[in-house]
Amino acid sequence: MKLKIKPIGHYQGQQVDEIIVQNAHTEIVFSNFGARVLRWLDPKGRNIVLGFDSLEDYITNRGYYYGATVGPVAGRISGAQFQLNGSTVQLDANEAPNHLHGGEAGYDFKVWDYECLEQEEAISIVYSLDVSESESVYPGNLQLKVKHTYDTNNQWTIEYWAVSDKDTVLNLTNHVYFNLNGRIHDTVKNHILTGNISHYLPVKADGTPTGEIRPVEGTPFDLTQSQEIGTTLTSNDDQIQLKSGYDHSFIFSNEADHQVELTNGSTSIILTTDQPAVVIYVHSFAEPAVVVNGEGLVPYAGVAMETQALPDAPNHEGFGSIVLTKGDEYRAVTRYQLREA
Repeated sequence: MKLKIKPIGHYQGQQVDEIIVQNAHTEIVFSNFGARVLRWLDPKGRNIVLGFDSLEDYITNRGYYYGATVGPVAGRISGAQFQLNGSTVQLDANEAPNHLHGGEAGYDFKVWDYECLEQEEAISIVYSLDVSESESVYPGNLQLKVKHTYDTNNQWTIEYWAVSDKDTVLNLTNHVYFNLNGRIHDTVKNHILTGNISHYLPVKADGTPTGEIRPVEGTPFDLTQSQEIGTTLTSNDDQIQLKSGYDHSFIFSNEADHQVELTNGSTSIILTTDQPAVVIYVHSFAEPAVVVNGEGLVPYAGVAMETQALPDAPNHEGFGSIVLTKGDEYRAVTRYQLREA
């Protein structure tokens, strides 16, 4: 395993670095800007995740959230508010009228402190961030750690930890997009999704959940039967038509491993997690026009797989709780395993 650190610019007076991790066959590149992944090169040297070519592009095009740690709450909070301990918490409506991915003070736009831990079989980057209540729209002063580990077996592991001095809500994820073809103009329509999924959440046109939890059986959301993304796009299912593909939360089967496989037939990503759901989004929009991985962005350039609790949970009965009680520890883990046929 090899480690290299390369400064790539500054944001709000703080240095931003690329953190390059290599094993014998592959390379993955992280950054302390948003505790994010920038690139992941497979054994053939193809970049299989979406990203920009410069720090300035990440700053200018924040709305894509490529590879970033997202929080305090991933996804949308309807009406930009929720109830906590009998009081209304008002958030910023950064996707009016809703709140998206932690809002303007979200963690994707923070420069995190970090340290690197080198071992023979793996290298870890431990990011840390202290968020004061005065700079956040959420209750509590929060201590956060996100640990990214890459090993000799081409496995990328993300571990999350947090504690708050007040009751608050927390639902963290990483907003990585994959394209296993290695070129975004070779879209993910040929990718196949398979997973231990039992239900999904229908959404409204604005992307917020309707509140219903639907079984996947007999629908294009039934990943137990494997679904080719291109074929799914031709479905007349009302939810597929509404969002031009997937932009939904898939709920794992309780009795099964929490696993999803994404493959193009020759390369696969095996996702495993301890979280109850994964939001799958097929990047159906390509506006504004930007350059991604050296090419002009096109629809279906990538597919995001964001592990998390159910989105908008505070506003829906039956969605579970994302409350982090004062002094309790938040923990979550997700692994992405790269495999070649």
